[in-house]
Amino acid sequence: MNQTIPTLPAGFERLFFSLWVLVLTAFFFWSRIDPNDRIYFIGDANWIIEMIRLMLESGNWDANATRLFGRLEPDPTWQAFSQSHTDPNGHYYNLAGYIVVGASICKVLYTLGFDSWSIQQILHAANVVFQALTVWLLFLIGRQIMNRSLGLLAATFYVLLPLAIMEAHYARPESWLNLLATFTLYCALQFQRKPYSFSIAIGVLLGLSFSAKFSQLFLGLIPAILLLDMMINGQRYQQAFTCGAIILFCMVIATAVNTPFILQNFSAHLTSIAGVFEFHRNPLPPYLSEDYSYLKQLGVFASYFLATIGLVWCLCFCLGIYALLCRRLSLEAPFTFTLATCLPILVLIFYFAFNKSFFERSYSSLEGAIALISATGFYFLYLFISKLDKPAVFRHSIITLLFAITIYPALKLNTAFVSQYIYNNGVETRLAFQKELRADFAGFWIKNVHETNNYLNKLPERAPKKPRIYAVKDLNEPWTQRFIENLGANGFIQIAEFRSEFFGMPPNNLTIYHEASRYYYFVREDEWPKNKTQHYFRANY
Repeated sequence: MNQTIPTLPAGFERLFFSLWVLVLTAFFFWSRIDPNDRIYFIGDANWIIEMIRLMLESGNWDANATRLFGRLEPDPTWQAFSQSHTDPNGHYYNLAGYIVVGASICKVLYTLGFDSWSIQQILHAANVVFQALTVWLLFLIGRQIMNRSLGLLAATFYVLLPLAIMEAHYARPESWLNLLATFTLYCALQFQRKPYSFSIAIGVLLGLSFSAKFSQLFLGLIPAILLLDMMINGQRYQQAFTCGAIILFCMVIATAVNTPFILQNFSAHLTSIAGVFEFHRNPLPPYLSEDYSYLKQLGVFASYFLATIGLVWCLCFCLGIYALLCRRLSLEAPFTFTLATCLPILVLIFYFAFNKSFFERSYSSLEGAIALISATGFYFLYLFISKLDKPAVFRHSIITLLFAITIYPALKLNTAFVSQYIYNNGVETRLAFQKELRADFAGFWIKNVHETNNYLNKLPERAPKKPRIYAVKDLNEPWTQRFIENLGANGFIQIAEFRSEFFGMPPNNLTIYHEASRYYYFVREDEWPKNKTQHYFRANY
């Protein structure tokens, strides 16, 4: 394809790129800086935060999560988690590497006098830094393989990716893993230039990734591709063997430095790995897997990405895969880099479809690659439109319109998510709805039923004085459905339903761990107002 790009006046082009970077930077920090000291993703976040607190207080940096049994035992989510993930001797080491990194950052900041910062605030700030570095790496990669435009497009797609924004607010390792994986891709791009030096870097990055999360083993595809190319196309068997040994050695050393306690109980470490994959294959509760099929699971994946980034972005991603693997662009990068960028994502998609649980965060370490591939697909369209024998105004208008259509679904979702749920705690609209509800039920107070009632299927206790309207979060999983059925069977009457902006989104998306997409409101049958018909029902849809 002819890649002649219509040029703009130099001054206008500099102004355009400067404004683009300014707007992108503003959106990055607006969407990722959290003014609230909240803990999202309650199950895993509580475990990680409490593990770090225990390590800092005790001075024992063995990140064996079962040390927390005494602290988190009352949490039913933790009980189910620990029973399904640990070996008979009570060891669990998944995410241990990230916990050590998080504890190290906390230790340094507390030593420097930042005592007022909570652990979750420090981890959140670290996520923002990790993602900012990822944006910079994507720009460098895009600029090197094509030009500054592709670099800026890759950075833009990453900044707008809803999954990345969500994970910036989590006390979890996804942002850290994404930085490591993107850095690994950057090293893969430089590999042919200095194979030994970048073998060391790749080995260290893989070791840090694997010690932070077991599933990162699939990133081994990246050095495998580089080494196979060295042997098959370059006939450099001895150099490939040496580089492979360096990568493996540095990976082991990095894992040992990051999580030295694992070497003392490596069998428990291996059992923890098996426990994680067993949990993915047989999720709790068991009836999550009753309706499973491989094709249906692929459909769940597709529905998630269609709902969060939209059809046109998904098509750009597919077009990017095609353009990279079929060499439809004259990139300043070897084919091994494009293969190392695309193949792990394809393997991840088709592998995880064999699991009965869907975790969108399983893709988190490859968010940078997703953004780069999507940007490449859009850039391919840009070059195609630029070749049309039409006036420049028409071509630029089409490109601008296409870009707006591509990013609109994600931008709309991100704006609602951040403005409604991060900065405003996601409650204004619902509180107004509840105010109307209370006006209809004079003398009733509204009580938010805790999520643990959903998990335990435990009926809410009767209020000693004023009657209550019980607000139940729909967490979009079977526990809630079972709990609601139990309420109806035990004398509770549903009087209202509230749906947020995210109602109808697929499970495990942006809202589950921040704000439920739907609330149900119940009153006890024996407390029903005598002046009101039991056919009463209020909804905001």
